[in-house]
Amino acid sequence: MVKKVDIAIVGAGVGGTALYYALSKYVQNISLLLIDKRSEIANGNSRASNNSQTLHAGEIETNYGYEHALKLRAGSLALRQYCMGLPNREQVISSMPKMVLAVGDKEIDQLEQRYQKFREGFPRLQWFEWKDIREIEPQVAHKNGNRRPDNIAAMGYSESYSAVDYGLLAKSFVQQSQELCAKNSVKGDIWLDAKLIDVQKNSEGYTLSIMKNDVTEKVHCKFLVMASGAYSLHTAHKLGLATEYSLLSAGGNFYFSSLALRGKVYTIQEDGLPFAAVHGDADITQGRRTRFGPTLLPIPKMERYVKGGYRDYWDSIQLKSKFPLTLLALLKNPIIRRYACYDMPLIGKQLFVKQVQKIIPDARPKHLVFAKGFGGSRPLLINHDEGKLIFGETKIKTPLAVFNIAPATGASTCLSVAMNDLQYITQALDLSYDDEAIQLA
Repeated sequence: MVKKVDIAIVGAGVGGTALYYALSKYVQNISLLLIDKRSEIANGNSRASNNSQTLHAGEIETNYGYEHALKLRAGSLALRQYCMGLPNREQVISSMPKMVLAVGDKEIDQLEQRYQKFREGFPRLQWFEWKDIREIEPQVAHKNGNRRPDNIAAMGYSESYSAVDYGLLAKSFVQQSQELCAKNSVKGDIWLDAKLIDVQKNSEGYTLSIMKNDVTEKVHCKFLVMASGAYSLHTAHKLGLATEYSLLSAGGNFYFSSLALRGKVYTIQEDGLPFAAVHGDADITQGRRTRFGPTLLPIPKMERYVKGGYRDYWDSIQLKSKFPLTLLALLKNPIIRRYACYDMPLIGKQLFVKQVQKIIPDARPKHLVFAKGFGGSRPLLINHDEGKLIFGETKIKTPLAVFNIAPATGASTCLSVAMNDLQYITQALDLSYDDEAIQLA
């Protein structure tokens, strides 16, 4: 027997659950199915230990320009508003200081120019001299109990809702949806321990083969949403889509530090680095214990901490294309090679501590311990036709499907992405939705 639904969402991380929530809230009289191969909601990259827990707004991440930061800010504000209305908001979202640190006159001049430009779009943004940093993050301002010898300045906030437990957030989306489904005559269903093993396109949508309880179940949906990271691209490839993209799967690890920060401290971006430079974060699920990262660990598989996935990874790259040459060009970048060394036994910590010392001058290898089991994976894409690494969110669309491949900041904008997908889906299926409520959201 084939289960029939209007919309199937594959992936119960923060992106998939945000869309499930949005559809149950703003659309009536539809049927939804949320599918995930894991036994628990948000047990992949959305789990608190697998990301830096940052609510990205773009202003302190200097790898983002002004226009991109404004888009991130809009998405993060929508998410913060949602979190503040939760009954367990203190567990989901946390307030702490956050800043981007400039070390040396050259970086200070660069950061001051950014501050002058950004404060128009970020009116609460603050500029910090050494004496301000001393009050907010004393470990950053001192070395051996005295003022650190190099000049420093920073911009950010002395207090800001800037940390989110995205695992709890995803679970809240599901919990909220249960009541909304009943209110809006939405037939919502969630399948966990349900692995997608095949997808077939037909004239009326897609037929999914799902392995559930050791039995293959068939699901027909009018519209398909893949919100499953690297597997979104893998599924698109199986359907003959997005063949210009190859997958570059990268893991990001962390080190815990016995020298504590009170909040989040980022550093100025290094040219040629395709992800955020080393930063420190007070981990909200580990008693504010400080984590430093990321490191870079290329992994020839789809996901970390999951058995197998090697064959699926090789199916997601194009060795006959420009992929090998583009990958080789990336590996020639000395900064990327250095980041890859931070995971190496014995010498990794010795090398990584030099980056940490830019934030906390007193840091020594003895203060760091590798955060075993912490750190997820990020699906980076290479457009092998153009020989370029793709930054930011990638969205592959067909008339009856969306394949979302989120960047590292994707969790911060999950609600705004969900709203965009909702409007695309309802237009495709000729469904009405509460447009006025969306504008007020």
